[in-house]
Amino acid sequence: MVKANNFHHLAISTADTKRQLEFFSDVLGLELVALFPMHNVECAFYCFLKLNDKACMTFVQLAQNANI
Repeated sequence: MVKANNFHHLAISTADTKRQLEFFSDVLGLELVALFPMHNVECAFYCFLKLNDKACMTFVQLAQNANI
């Protein structure tokens, strides 16, 4: 059986990337690595925050997330 020993990023959907950034960077001290629009998806953004040298936490903001 194959066992995972690491991961590259953990993706979490959000309706408000700005609030996630404020909390995870300002309060918890995570470093912003990248913030960019999602290719070919209108009003969609990726935000990568560094957890350690090998892994990131990723927030994905889609317009429809506001309705969830």
